[in-house]
Amino acid sequence: MKRSVSAMTLAAASIACAAYGQTFAPGPRLHSPEIAADHHVTFRLYAPKANEVTFNADWIGATNLAMTKDDQGVWSLTVGPLDAQLYG
Repeated sequence: MKRSVSAMTLAAASIACAAYGQTFAPGPRLHSPEIAADHHVTFRLYAPKANEVTFNADWIGATNLAMTKDDQGVWSLTVGPLDAQLYG
């Protein structure tokens, strides 16, 4: 099952980068969020100059979760399984 991320999520990432003095530059095309058949969800963000990225959402337990960075500057975090009503 695949679902697309809203433009609002991308806008929020852009605002967050600007708020911390980083410019938003296009990077690799990312599949985020990626919803697996088992209802685990992987979030990705391209921020090669960031030293730390945390994830926050509006469900219980989704506060300041540390994301991990790969060699290409893509940060990711897999959470879940999540109930389908938490994502649209």
